[in-house]
Amino acid sequence: MTFLWLSVVLKSAYYGTQNGGGADTLSYVNSFKDDITLSFSEIWSRFIDRYANKGSESDIGYLLLEWLISRFSSSYHFFTAIADLLFFIPFAKLLDKYCNSILEVLLGVMLYLALFHTFAMYGARQVYAIGLGMMSFHLYSEKRYKLALVPLVLAATIHMSSLL
Repeated sequence: MTFLWLSVVLKSAYYGTQNGGGADTLSYVNSFKDDITLSFSEIWSRFIDRYANKGSESDIGYLLLEWLISRFSSSYHFFTAIADLLFFIPFAKLLDKYCNSILEVLLGVMLYLALFHTFAMYGARQVYAIGLGMMSFHLYSEKRYKLALVPLVLAATIHMSSLL
Protein backbone atom coordinates (compact mmCIF):
# COMPACT_ATOMS: atom_id res chain seq x y z
CA MET A 1 0.00 0.00 0.00
CA THR A 2 2.77 2.45 0.92
CA PHE A 3 4.51 1.63 -2.36
CA LEU A 4 1.33 2.41 -4.29
CA TRP A 5 0.85 5.83 -2.67
CA LEU A 6 4.52 6.73 -2.98
CA SER A 7 4.34 5.81 -6.65
CA VAL A 8 1.32 8.08 -7.10
CA VAL A 9 3.06 11.08 -5.56
CA LEU A 10 6.31 10.50 -7.45
CA LYS A 11 4.54 9.96 -10.78
CA SER A 12 2.54 13.16 -10.35
CA ALA A 13 5.66 15.11 -9.42
CA TYR A 14 7.51 13.66 -12.41
CA TYR A 15 4.73 14.62 -14.83
CA GLY A 16 4.67 18.09 -13.37
CA THR A 17 8.29 18.65 -14.37
CA GLN A 18 7.80 17.49 -17.95
CA ASN A 19 6.75 19.64 -20.88
CA GLY A 20 4.52 16.96 -22.30
CA GLY A 21 5.27 16.12 -25.86
CA GLY A 22 2.02 16.55 -27.66
CA ALA A 23 1.68 18.88 -30.59
CA ASP A 24 -0.52 21.24 -28.59
CA THR A 25 1.50 21.39 -25.36
CA LEU A 26 2.82 24.87 -26.13
CA SER A 27 -0.71 26.14 -26.72
CA TYR A 28 -1.75 24.73 -23.32
CA VAL A 29 1.21 26.47 -21.66
CA ASN A 30 0.38 29.78 -23.35
CA SER A 31 -3.31 29.40 -22.55
CA PHE A 32 -2.42 28.72 -18.91
CA LYS A 33 -0.41 31.95 -18.75
CA ASP A 34 -3.40 33.89 -20.08
CA ASP A 35 -6.06 32.06 -18.08
CA ILE A 36 -4.45 32.59 -14.68
CA THR A 37 -4.73 36.37 -15.13
CA LEU A 38 -8.53 36.20 -15.36
CA SER A 39 -10.68 37.21 -12.45
CA PHE A 40 -13.21 34.82 -11.00
CA SER A 41 -16.03 37.02 -12.34
CA GLU A 42 -14.63 36.64 -15.88
CA ILE A 43 -14.55 32.86 -15.43
CA TRP A 44 -18.10 32.92 -14.07
CA SER A 45 -19.24 34.95 -17.10
CA ARG A 46 -17.68 32.35 -19.41
CA PHE A 47 -19.39 29.59 -17.41
CA ILE A 48 -22.80 31.26 -17.84
CA ASP A 49 -22.11 31.88 -21.52
CA ARG A 50 -21.08 28.24 -22.04
CA TYR A 51 -23.79 26.43 -20.11
CA ALA A 52 -26.74 28.84 -19.98
CA ASN A 53 -26.40 30.65 -23.30
CA LYS A 54 -24.63 27.87 -25.24
CA GLY A 55 -22.30 30.53 -26.59
CA SER A 56 -19.09 28.54 -26.45
CA GLU A 57 -17.86 24.98 -26.67
CA SER A 58 -14.91 25.35 -24.33
CA ASP A 59 -14.76 23.26 -21.16
CA ILE A 60 -14.91 25.84 -18.39
CA GLY A 61 -14.05 23.32 -15.67
CA TYR A 62 -10.50 23.07 -17.02
CA LEU A 63 -10.19 26.87 -16.97
CA LEU A 64 -11.46 26.91 -13.38
CA LEU A 65 -9.00 24.14 -12.44
CA GLU A 66 -6.13 26.20 -13.90
CA TRP A 67 -7.29 29.30 -12.05
CA LEU A 68 -7.73 27.54 -8.69
CA ILE A 69 -4.34 25.84 -8.74
CA SER A 70 -2.64 29.04 -9.94
CA ARG A 71 -3.71 30.73 -6.69
CA PHE A 72 -0.86 28.74 -5.09
CA SER A 73 1.72 29.05 -7.86
CA SER A 74 1.84 30.52 -11.36
CA SER A 75 4.14 27.70 -12.49
CA TYR A 76 2.72 25.55 -15.27
CA HIS A 77 4.74 22.59 -13.95
CA PHE A 78 3.19 23.02 -10.50
CA PHE A 79 -0.25 23.09 -12.13
CA THR A 80 0.29 19.82 -13.99
CA ALA A 81 1.77 18.10 -10.92
CA ILE A 82 -1.25 19.01 -8.78
CA ALA A 83 -3.82 18.45 -11.53
CA ASP A 84 -2.39 14.99 -12.25
CA LEU A 85 -3.39 14.01 -8.72
CA LEU A 86 -7.00 14.19 -9.97
CA PHE A 87 -6.21 11.00 -11.85
CA PHE A 88 -3.56 9.30 -9.76
CA ILE A 89 -5.27 9.44 -6.36
CA PRO A 90 -8.58 7.89 -7.53
CA PHE A 91 -6.60 5.40 -9.65
CA ALA A 92 -4.57 4.31 -6.62
CA LYS A 93 -7.73 4.04 -4.49
CA LEU A 94 -9.38 1.81 -7.09
CA LEU A 95 -6.30 -0.39 -7.37
CA ASP A 96 -6.08 -0.64 -3.59
CA LYS A 97 -9.76 -1.50 -3.21
CA TYR A 98 -10.24 -3.94 -6.09
CA CYS A 99 -6.86 -5.64 -6.50
CA ASN A 100 -6.16 -8.68 -4.36
CA SER A 101 -2.52 -9.19 -5.27
CA ILE A 102 0.53 -7.31 -6.43
CA LEU A 103 0.10 -8.96 -9.85
CA GLU A 104 -3.34 -7.38 -10.22
CA VAL A 105 -1.90 -3.99 -9.22
CA LEU A 106 0.85 -4.42 -11.82
CA LEU A 107 -1.75 -5.33 -14.44
CA GLY A 108 -3.67 -2.17 -13.58
CA VAL A 109 -0.52 -0.09 -13.88
CA MET A 110 0.35 -1.75 -17.20
CA LEU A 111 -3.13 -0.95 -18.51
CA TYR A 112 -2.66 2.64 -17.39
CA LEU A 113 0.68 2.82 -19.19
CA ALA A 114 -0.83 1.37 -22.36
CA LEU A 115 -4.00 3.48 -22.37
CA PHE A 116 -3.17 6.82 -20.76
CA HIS A 117 0.56 7.29 -20.35
CA THR A 118 1.01 7.93 -24.06
CA PHE A 119 -1.25 10.99 -23.82
CA ALA A 120 0.73 14.16 -23.59
CA MET A 121 -1.13 17.40 -22.97
CA TYR A 122 -3.62 16.61 -25.72
CA GLY A 123 -5.16 13.99 -23.45
CA ALA A 124 -4.64 15.68 -20.10
CA ARG A 125 -8.15 17.11 -19.84
CA GLN A 126 -9.59 13.67 -20.54
CA VAL A 127 -7.33 12.05 -17.95
CA TYR A 128 -8.36 14.63 -15.31
CA ALA A 129 -12.02 14.00 -16.14
CA ILE A 130 -11.50 10.22 -15.96
CA GLY A 131 -9.87 10.64 -12.55
CA LEU A 132 -12.90 12.58 -11.31
CA GLY A 133 -15.10 9.87 -12.82
CA MET A 134 -13.19 7.24 -10.84
CA MET A 135 -13.65 9.35 -7.73
CA SER A 136 -17.39 9.44 -8.45
CA PHE A 137 -17.43 5.66 -8.92
CA HIS A 138 -15.63 5.20 -5.60
CA LEU A 139 -18.16 7.39 -3.77
CA TYR A 140 -21.05 5.64 -5.50
CA SER A 141 -19.71 2.22 -4.51
CA GLU A 142 -19.66 3.44 -0.90
CA LYS A 143 -23.37 4.33 -1.28
CA ARG A 144 -22.64 8.04 -1.07
CA TYR A 145 -24.89 8.69 -4.04
CA LYS A 146 -25.44 12.45 -3.74
CA LEU A 147 -21.77 13.16 -3.09
CA ALA A 148 -20.86 11.00 -6.10
CA LEU A 149 -22.60 13.53 -8.34
CA VAL A 150 -20.16 16.32 -7.43
CA PRO A 151 -17.01 14.89 -9.08
CA LEU A 152 -19.10 13.61 -11.99
CA VAL A 153 -20.49 17.08 -12.74
CA LEU A 154 -17.03 18.61 -12.30
CA ALA A 155 -15.60 16.02 -14.69
CA ALA A 156 -18.22 16.90 -17.30
CA THR A 157 -17.14 20.55 -17.17
CA ILE A 158 -13.53 19.52 -17.83
CA HIS A 159 -14.25 17.06 -20.64
CA MET A 160 -17.63 15.85 -21.87
CA SER A 161 -16.29 12.32 -22.51
CA SER A 162 -16.52 11.73 -18.76
CA LEU A 163 -20.27 11.24 -19.18
CA LEU A 164 -19.67 8.10 -21.23
